[in-house]
Amino acid sequence: VGGPGVAGVGLGAGAEAALAREVHAMREKMRAHLRADEKVQDGEFHLKQGVGGIVDIEFMVQYAVLAWSHRVPELTRWSDNVRILETLGREGLFAQRECDALKQAYLAYRSAAHQLSLQQQPGIVPEGGFVAAREAVRTKWQQLFAPIVNDIVNDTANDAAVETTNDKTEK
Repeated sequence: VGGPGVAGVGLGAGAEAALAREVHAMREKMRAHLRADEKVQDGEFHLKQGVGGIVDIEFMVQYAVLAWSHRVPELTRWSDNVRILETLGREGLFAQRECDALKQAYLAYRSAAHQLSLQQQPGIVPEGGFVAAREAVRTKWQQLFAPIVNDIVNDTANDAAVETTNDKTEK
């Protein structure tokens, strides 16, 4: 996520919304195109791909680095998610309790996925596991991306209304 390839990358406030839209769209596209072995049944949670899982944390961290490294170059110092989360908390870009919760979730998910992998099992657990961790990740995701999603929904509704109006005036 960070490291030398991202150093110097940073966006102004106007471009942050565009980046957030792109990150959100990319994540939704990934969800829509999961491989068969990544899909879960009712009552299951995929540690990596599930809503509130590892990939959601990684996307939020990547977004933060790309959006804010122009203001906080320290975000590009590390390439691992744990240290970037620590930096986000230390620099006040995320609340410290959020960073702690995301870091704890990330490490717990990675540990569980590793244990399952050693047993040659997929990274899927019962839905009742990791409830607090998943909620912390979903809450932060909503905080970062819900305004963007709302704008997309509103833009789509406005576009549909304009098309309907244009259709009526053309007749």
